[in-house]
Amino acid sequence: MEAKKENAANNTFGDALAALDESTNGGKECGEDGSEDADTKKIHDKLKGCGASAGSKCDISNITLPTEALLTECKTLLTAFSTDFKKCLTGDSATVSATQCTCIQGLTVPKDACLDNAAARKDLLAQKNKCTKGDEEGSFGDCRKAEREAAKAANKCRPKTGCKRPNMPTMTTGAPSGRVNFLKQLSQRHLKFNLH
Repeated sequence: MEAKKENAANNTFGDALAALDESTNGGKECGEDGSEDADTKKIHDKLKGCGASAGSKCDISNITLPTEALLTECKTLLTAFSTDFKKCLTGDSATVSATQCTCIQGLTVPKDACLDNAAARKDLLAQKNKCTKGDEEGSFGDCRKAEREAAKAANKCRPKTGCKRPNMPTMTTGAPSGRVNFLKQLSQRHLKFNLH
């Protein structure tokens, strides 16, 4: 989530937006007649806001995390419990079965805050889904979808006419002599241009 937040902030969707901007005059025109296309405009506007929206949805500060002090304390308590539990299970097989229940029941169980992490896990999963799921509006996943859609939209909206080539001699691709003739013609034009 932190990497996705950073990528969103670093304009990871910028290339797709720039291509769509160029093809649609900033999301305002589509095709030869220059009319606006609602679907293309929606993709354009979404990509424009993705840096902020995806960054916000991937921000882990939106999650209630345990404090560093609690994590340190729980690690100590759980490590001690695990070590002591293993000690209860060791020894001669005849004496273990007779004493292990008493040993285990005598252990200090870590406090509830160290054992019940269901709420934190649920909160984390919900925030992760807000960040990554493609059906969450403005999420990183949703912006990735818009990025792919932008390629199609840019192609659809790009004017099909474009500039025509200047009147130049045709270069043949067949024989090398055709290429040589083409280069000679270019050379002669260049020379004529420099003489005038």
